[in-house]
Amino acid sequence: MLLPVGDGVQKELNTSYTQFDRLLYDLFENRFSGYLRISFWGFEGLLVLDAGRMVQGTTSEREIYLVGEQAVLRILTKVQDPDGVIEIISLSNEIAITLGFALQAVLHEDNDVLQKATIKDIVHFVGAEGITGYLDIEFHAQKGNGTLYFLEGQPVDAIIRTPSGKVAGGQPVIAKILEISEKIHPDVRLYYTSGQPKIIEEYAFLLPWAHQRYMDFINDVIRIFNESIKQGVVRRKSFLDHLEELKNQLAEEYPFFQPENDTLSFQNGQFVLKKILHHKSFLLGFTELVRQIMRRVPDRRLKKLDQEKILNALLELQEHYGIPQQQFNVPSFVYRVFEERAL
Repeated sequence: MLLPVGDGVQKELNTSYTQFDRLLYDLFENRFSGYLRISFWGFEGLLVLDAGRMVQGTTSEREIYLVGEQAVLRILTKVQDPDGVIEIISLSNEIAITLGFALQAVLHEDNDVLQKATIKDIVHFVGAEGITGYLDIEFHAQKGNGTLYFLEGQPVDAIIRTPSGKVAGGQPVIAKILEISEKIHPDVRLYYTSGQPKIIEEYAFLLPWAHQRYMDFINDVIRIFNESIKQGVVRRKSFLDHLEELKNQLAEEYPFFQPENDTLSFQNGQFVLKKILHHKSFLLGFTELVRQIMRRVPDRRLKKLDQEKILNALLELQEHYGIPQQQFNVPSFVYRVFEERAL
């Protein structure tokens, strides 16, 4: 698969002098669509953005290939190393979305049959089926190779590479590929995908510039439990005292809880998000943190705690902040917090 060329490389940055979170924030502010190509010796990563939001990521490292959230996590770690190169390639929204789909595409089950068809026939087939994906094309007689991208059945971009290594892309190349294929029957491989790209940024990651409302919600969850604890459930220590103590104990499993980390801090009874954080990991760590605190509550005092009232208060908070259930499932959270205790 040849990557879209767009308007070419807009910027080339060195990881030694680039704050990656700041770069992503600038791209978010400018509603950038395109992709970042991150290169080190033995490593290549791609991060696709649409209107400033991450929609897909891939990495290749020592024959290990990652796609989706795990790829983005690897990129976020790798860009902290020095002497890597970050290339910024701008694309239209339509092509950026198509690339996000293409990076997770799989070989079409009718590919063997399509080998006998002309590219024009394949284009008609893709249009009739409404396929999103791409067609890899290998021309014979040393004529080079190409990639044709489709979004919902429509060709949106094409890239061709000559035997000398020259690369061209854009709508005119679509016509060029069709023209060449009439003279030379190429080998083709059709890849397709369905559904959404693997990354839905809102749910996959927490970003300081986009998720302050979510963090306000989390801190209000802490406030509700703290107020409940203050109502005579645990005497000697407050909920916040236990939180501070247990947070440090859980730091080995959840490194963002480490006091010296620069991603997430705990100040004045509140979490402060400073850098991009994997949402699933945070949610697992936060749930375990609250669960461990509640395990310290003696049974005789647990009876004084109105768990139904806590559940309803959290549901009201969720509605107030507009937090989707897919992002934070309140009933599931409450169940896990109290799962080893009588409800």
